[in-house]
Amino acid sequence: MGSRGAFEKSGLRGVDLGLREYTVVDYIDDVKVIKWSVGNNGRTPVYSNTPNTTYFSYSPTTRRIEKIYFYKGHRLVRSVDMKDGEGPVHAHNWSHAGTLVGRVAHDRKNIYDLTPKEKRLYEAANRWNAEHGG
Repeated sequence: MGSRGAFEKSGLRGVDLGLREYTVVDYIDDVKVIKWSVGNNGRTPVYSNTPNTTYFSYSPTTRRIEKIYFYKGHRLVRSVDMKDGEGPVHAHNWSHAGTLVGRVAHDRKNIYDLTPKEKRLYEAANRWNAEHGG
């Protein structure tokens, strides 16, 4: 890890706030609502500085949470897409081929129904969006 400003290899201290690629917008329960600090919500998700965690991804452009990211061992393993106009809410698994992380867009074999935990988080994100103008 260590790159993109979310995790430092030495483990001695956190990355300076000015160097991080995301900022925390809010919390829903214990889950961070984050937005990209560099660029405009880059094409790749942030690295996790916690080995097993979940993030809500907020877009300042649409002013709403658009994705939920799930990490295991600092690796993105699954995401839930919440964008309007993309059909029913669904989840995707992410692969880690070599050093690249990704998934094929619109891959019909990589669309899954939400688990009960994902449904609960999705509903919480929708409530947050409604309260915050998204």
